[in-house]
Amino acid sequence: PFVENEAKELSRGDLPILLIHGREDKAVPLNNSRFLNKLWKNSRLVIFDRAGHSPHEEHPEKFNAIALGFLSEKN
Repeated sequence: PFVENEAKELSRGDLPILLIHGREDKAVPLNNSRFLNKLWKNSRLVIFDRAGHSPHEEHPEKFNAIALGFLSEKN
């Protein structure tokens, strides 16, 4: 319930949100990020095909390029 309440609260805002998810993540189902991406009107979902729960550690160059690109678009 806490996560659901927080997710709904974030959907009321207009802040840009970047979701990055590893397709092979065993800790958090990919459908969770897909759900949030639909719920949050100002979000973007990027899925790393050959990554698990830590795409920022598994593919740091790709992660940084995507994150920096997202941030530069929003400024």
